[in-house]
Amino acid sequence: MKLKIKFRQSDREYEIIDWIHVTRGKADGIVIDPAAFTHTSIAILDALNACEFPIIEVHISNLHRREAFRHHSYVSGVASGVIAGFGTQGYQLALRRLARLIDAAAAKSPSAKRSLQEPGIEGPSRRACRRRVIVTTASGGDRQDRPPRRPTDRNRLI
Repeated sequence: MKLKIKFRQSDREYEIIDWIHVTRGKADGIVIDPAAFTHTSIAILDALNACEFPIIEVHISNLHRREAFRHHSYVSGVASGVIAGFGTQGYQLALRRLARLIDAAAAKSPSAKRSLQEPGIEGPSRRACRRRVIVTTASGGDRQDRPPRRPTDRNRLI
């Protein structure tokens, strides 16, 4: 699985929304852990609704084992999939699924197939073949369970 990943983390709703909007022209998918914004942010939902690529929602804890008000997610309605309750391993699972969704979308596009065979072809289909994703997390819940924030994790291939 080769993905170019950009990690983003913020406690500020407006920053997450800005990142989603910027991502629309530069990435092929989003993994998002909206934390407490899951249950409250219609603005994040609106930003995600404008995206034309796969979105995977991740939660470190199982929301359905927590308080009743946490059972509703605004993000789930727009997400291609939801992973919850697997701890930080959920991020790895989300990236694997996102890679498959990106590949499936590229395989359906005739121009994407052609761009895989002909390196000189550029355009949106060529961009899809690069497999760029954004992982966006909001702080919340158990901080010790969050993925580490190291400068070396900012842009890497896995």
